[in-house]
Amino acid sequence: MTRSSDALDRWRDLYRQFTILGDPARACPKPTADDLDRFEAETGVKLPLSYRTYTQVFGAGAFDLDAVFLRVSVPYCPAAVLDLKESFEINDSWKTNPDISDRAKRLVYVANSFSGDLFGWDPEDETGAPEFGVYCAIRHGDVVKLADDFYGFIALCLDRSAFRERVQILDEDDDDEDEDDEDDIAPRSKRDRGPRREFLPAAIPSG
Repeated sequence: MTRSSDALDRWRDLYRQFTILGDPARACPKPTADDLDRFEAETGVKLPLSYRTYTQVFGAGAFDLDAVFLRVSVPYCPAAVLDLKESFEINDSWKTNPDISDRAKRLVYVANSFSGDLFGWDPEDETGAPEFGVYCAIRHGDVVKLADDFYGFIALCLDRSAFRERVQILDEDDDDEDEDDEDDIAPRSKRDRGPRREFLPAAIPSG
């Protein structure tokens, strides 16, 4: 089992590889271990260790990566759009939809892409206490497993080709990644070919 201190160190090492955007003075506070314990008690949702430690290092915000533009929610974020409780509304709205798979209904959604894909862990897919498999509910209806824990999920998002292959963004006959295409997994019409690792922390709402 990974210790909390080891998991925190791993996230801190990754955090140092990012360019942090925005005004630090306006960044939303990151949840503490006590906050996360309180959230679990209030909601009955078990937070996997890799996600708990992520929230304490990165907090809520948006990643601009080569693979995907990704927004991640955390508990008690003052910016309501990135407050984890808001994602529970997705689960509630899908529970009565007969076209949604059982797995998609039970995922705990914590992230979404610019193009509308949703990401979360399956509390029934225990990959090693206290961890759960992370899945993508792709906008065209499929649900695919991406990683065994939240750190593995973020690591996958850092690898554009691996991410695209896993979530099947490309058409089967599109094997020329050197050509500029209509890439809707990030808010840019043409992608740079060098690595991009930027993170914009959620800002405290004004007023």
